[in-house]
Amino acid sequence: MKGEHRSSVSRFASAAIEVERSVGLSPNHPAVVKGTTLFPTTVVSTWDSPRFLVSGHNNPKLGKQVLKGPRTGWPIFHVTLEERATCPRSCAVWADCLAPGTRILTADLQWTPVEALKVGQRIAGFDEYPAPGVKQRKSTVAVVEELGRAVRPSVRIVTDRGEVTASTGHLWLAKKGRPGFQWHRSDELAPGDQVQFLAEPWEQDVTYDGGRVRGFLEGEGYAGAWSNGAHAKPRIGWGQLPGRLIDEINGLVVDRGFSISVSHRQSGARKNTIALTEVLGGWREVLRFLGVFRPTRLIERAEDLLSGHAFDGRATIPATVLAIEPLGDLEVVTIATSSKTLIAEGFLAHNCYGNAMPYARRHSPDADFIAAMKAEIVTLARANRKGLLIRLHALGDFYSLAYVEMWAQLIDFLPQLHVFGYTARSEEADDEESQAIARAIRELAETRWDRFSVRFSRAEPGPQRSIVVEADPELPDVIVCPAQTGGTDACATCGLCWAPAARDKTIAFLRHGMKRATGPRTAREPRQARPPRVPRPKPERVSYGRPGRKLIGGLPGETKEDRAKRIALYAIDHPSLSADAISEALRVPWGAVNAALSAGVPGRIAHTDRTRKPRQVFTPSPPPPATAEERIAALPAAELARIAKTYGAVVRTPEKELA
Repeated sequence: MKGEHRSSVSRFASAAIEVERSVGLSPNHPAVVKGTTLFPTTVVSTWDSPRFLVSGHNNPKLGKQVLKGPRTGWPIFHVTLEERATCPRSCAVWADCLAPGTRILTADLQWTPVEALKVGQRIAGFDEYPAPGVKQRKSTVAVVEELGRAVRPSVRIVTDRGEVTASTGHLWLAKKGRPGFQWHRSDELAPGDQVQFLAEPWEQDVTYDGGRVRGFLEGEGYAGAWSNGAHAKPRIGWGQLPGRLIDEINGLVVDRGFSISVSHRQSGARKNTIALTEVLGGWREVLRFLGVFRPTRLIERAEDLLSGHAFDGRATIPATVLAIEPLGDLEVVTIATSSKTLIAEGFLAHNCYGNAMPYARRHSPDADFIAAMKAEIVTLARANRKGLLIRLHALGDFYSLAYVEMWAQLIDFLPQLHVFGYTARSEEADDEESQAIARAIRELAETRWDRFSVRFSRAEPGPQRSIVVEADPELPDVIVCPAQTGGTDACATCGLCWAPAARDKTIAFLRHGMKRATGPRTAREPRQARPPRVPRPKPERVSYGRPGRKLIGGLPGETKEDRAKRIALYAIDHPSLSADAISEALRVPWGAVNAALSAGVPGRIAHTDRTRKPRQVFTPSPPPPATAEERIAALPAAELARIAKTYGAVVRTPEKELA
């Protein structure tokens, strides 16, 4: 039977499904604006995709594996497609953005008000998330794709490096507590949090002296990135024969707040001495210098210097939040960029919520998509014999009848495969293709709900449906998603959408930016600043060679010799204890115990290899006397002499005194 299942899977993996060569969206589709899909730069073709299914580990709303119900332990995967029927431009969170007047860093190193930007303009951006296997985000050049206006609840974020005004739902690269920098909403920030910061906005120097520096750089300056081990080091500088002119130029640069270094070297056949000047301060100062003086010949290198630099170390600096000031409803400028990121007033910011999802690349369903997708799912099914769960679709929708038929075949051939998700397809649609797709989805869901739990997104409640609401409707057959109301953490800990008991229920999702039974989200009151951390007292760590100081683990005023004698007496009194136990009991280093046992205690040998557990060798001896004087008197004279000679101590007994 097991062999028959393997052969059927092999036949299915090699089976062909007829697909249309031309796959596209209707011009009237909500996901199409001006003839193209929303955010087209996030769409990748079949052959440019390393994989289609992404683990829910990268999506906190899903979870890595099911943690509740009969499917416990199954891994969760999700897929995103180009079509975005369930995420149209009217999404409220897309309108979460920046107040007019907020300055955005462009690719030619100018700070331009956000309302003055134009679609297609190139700006400075960075990686939304680090690339797989890379710890740092890197800078890049992005393109403005969409601009608009909206009125949203807004706040002013005041930091020790400046302030910025944005809507409450705008996302910032920030750190709250110990974890690293992550995406946080404006109204989630509080005094004491840190926001990643690049540099304070600069302005071009159009003064007479600024023109002198610019003209000098046109002829004598250079800019570029030179190898510095594993990374390229951006550099900008100039050189000329030593003299009054270069000294004046250097002085003008220093007067404008830049740090420079001057060196001399011999060059040319005549071995002339050249004075070379470079700007110090790293990548950020190189960008600022170019942006302030803007020499025409060197500014052409701006995009090369702006791209590919890791945002770690000195590349960026944290700005500490001092206050969050609610401003009520304000007009904001909505913006979407190809990198999903931008730099606003020096702070590292995000734009669209839908594209804020980790690894939300949207796959273009071309002619090869179904065959490649089918092969990948078969591979995953073989690796997860007990079962696997796939979420359809994190972004996107069913785009053709062939795609629905693919899932029907997968359900039939792979008994371990289970699917859940949502669709905006409707049998009341205007075109026949959409009606046919919706009908095929409904028939498959009705007959195989236990394996194909797909709900229809509608405006009204009903069986096998999902709706979007502003607040909890509190209807008998409508259940608000527990992950949005704090009832659970993610789909992995919920399981409501695919539960048989909830098949005829309606799942309600609160619109982005809404809260349960409270209507639109308003700005939160700023929290009190965290009290300053009081550092724990640390023991004084000094070397043994510094007399008159307290030693590690020693008593006040105790010397090295006194401590060794104390260890020896304790070991004699406790012959069954190991070196580790003595070290713990006396609060002294293990090495000191080891040395004392080996040198001054008869019958006790501590192992010198610390990679193994210390051991002891015991010699039969009568029970130890009660007092220290009696214990010392019971020792042989030779041992007493040895102790006295080793530690330089005077050992007194009732009968004799040894020095």
